[in-house]
Amino acid sequence: MRPSSLEAVVGQGRVHVQGDHTRVEIAGREEALRVAELCVATRTTWCAGNAPGRALSLDLRPAGKIMDLWREDLVLRVGAGATPARLDAELEPFGLCLPLELPMPDQFTLGACFSRAENGLSAPAAGGLRERCLGLLAVDGRARLAKAGARVVKNVAGYDLARLHHGAHGAFGVVLDFLLRVESRPERKLLLSWPCAHDAIASGLEARRAPRASVEPLQQLWFDPAASLAVGGPAEGMLVLHHQGWESSVRRWSVELAGDEVPAALPRDWGYANAQAGQGIFRITCAPRVWFLHWPRWRRALGEAGCGPQLLVDLLGGRHRLLLSNVDAARSFFEELLASGARWVGAPIDPGAQAIALRLKRSFDPHDLLPPLPHR
Repeated sequence: MRPSSLEAVVGQGRVHVQGDHTRVEIAGREEALRVAELCVATRTTWCAGNAPGRALSLDLRPAGKIMDLWREDLVLRVGAGATPARLDAELEPFGLCLPLELPMPDQFTLGACFSRAENGLSAPAAGGLRERCLGLLAVDGRARLAKAGARVVKNVAGYDLARLHHGAHGAFGVVLDFLLRVESRPERKLLLSWPCAHDAIASGLEARRAPRASVEPLQQLWFDPAASLAVGGPAEGMLVLHHQGWESSVRRWSVELAGDEVPAALPRDWGYANAQAGQGIFRITCAPRVWFLHWPRWRRALGEAGCGPQLLVDLLGGRHRLLLSNVDAARSFFEELLASGARWVGAPIDPGAQAIALRLKRSFDPHDLLPPLPHR
């Protein structure tokens, strides 16, 4: 496709060509629809963001802003190109927030997080992006606008097409905007950490839970020694508690925990993002008995494969996150996980579900212009 054809749609200065790849800045849904029509007419592969193997990508960040806000219903419509950090800044004057607690909130857009099924660390307590999405607007591989959901609670009759796009990596279409459920902004958030060995988790966690309903947990994480050192924590491991609530309740609770009027709190950019940068992340869900039985052997196997395993335990969600420095070398290891009774987010899709997904893919994208379905 010629850049001049794209400039006729979006204007000059917003089409960027780098070798065989073209990036187009999109300022609204009408421009996205017209660019999609050009891609379909010329059989040009396209996507949102930086999906590999596509000739053209849509940069939705210029349109990433709040379009509508129904403050009394705690619902908003926002462009998929908005970053969580930008959305949080726009919601602050209204006393609202979207409590996702995503790593690196100023770098990844809401559309990218939704397509990759990254729901944030607060998902077990406050609900993730998938649960907070009431609807969306997307353009599919036939250059058709598809609207799903509405701003009421009971808004789906039949299939929930909004959740079809969750974790699909843009295979069914490019999401242009979301309808999201927000909540009132808490007076204060507190992030505390303690040195904590592995044996101390079960015995010490109950004593550190917030005793009052006005103090709500967002995250309760445990870092093994390797992961703790990677984020600048103590060598024996680290327990991190992230809570929110009324100012007086959070302060009183923090004093009870830390024994100090001004407890040593971690900053908001406390280093978890640095631990994730450049590493493969696998979320594993299994019974504690299975985990503690197999983890020493799994650690040795990953170490011998050169994966540099670090362990992060989500105590609220019951999930174990592995931070791996060499993902390719760990593929054979996860076959062992399936045989041991654990479930992990990268497990192969059920054949029946895969067949249904392929039929939907042919319906939404008959020319295979959008990214392929994720195999894992």
